[in-house]
Amino acid sequence: MLVFDAIDYGLEPGSLQVIRDGDIPSYLGFGKMSLHQTGFQEVLALAGLMGQCPRDLLLIGVQPVELEDFGGSLREPVKAQIEPALAVALEHLAGCGVVARERPDTAH
Repeated sequence: MLVFDAIDYGLEPGSLQVIRDGDIPSYLGFGKMSLHQTGFQEVLALAGLMGQCPRDLLLIGVQPVELEDFGGSLREPVKAQIEPALAVALEHLAGCGVVARERPDTAH
């Protein structure tokens, strides 16, 4: 499983982090009022409890500029990490035997 996401590791905004397999934190949270408030770490914890955790997991995350800007646009330090993040993903996929190829432009 390959996941791109914003992460909060208290780093400099725009910092790129690559986290693999068991180093990705998973936990079950407390105090939620709805199952619709489930986060990524909780999904991983529940998958592990059910014996359904992905065998190979890679999280490519970027520290956001602003943590509480839900639905806001990407800020420049985060945008600058899109190409490096894609390069990490392509390298990982190649190591798994997946050859990526550019899709022909279909826009008219």
